[in-house]
Amino acid sequence: MMQYKNLGGDSPISAYEYDATSIRIQFNDGSIYEYTSTKLGEAVLREMKRLADVGQGLCSYINSNRNIRFGYSKKI
Repeated sequence: MMQYKNLGGDSPISAYEYDATSIRIQFNDGSIYEYTSTKLGEAVLREMKRLADVGQGLCSYINSNRNIRFGYSKKI
């Protein structure tokens, strides 16, 4: 996994990794959630990947929409 840059300084996200169809996000408590394009759609997944690479805004984006927040495919 790649370390999340956390440019805002207050994110609960610590790391992430992604492939063509999913993104896995690790939180500071060690939990990992997987989000997939199948469940959320290509546009949402693309934006999550972009925000992860930028290192800011990913958690806010996830929390801004109930369908995204609870739309993970699995908790690892």
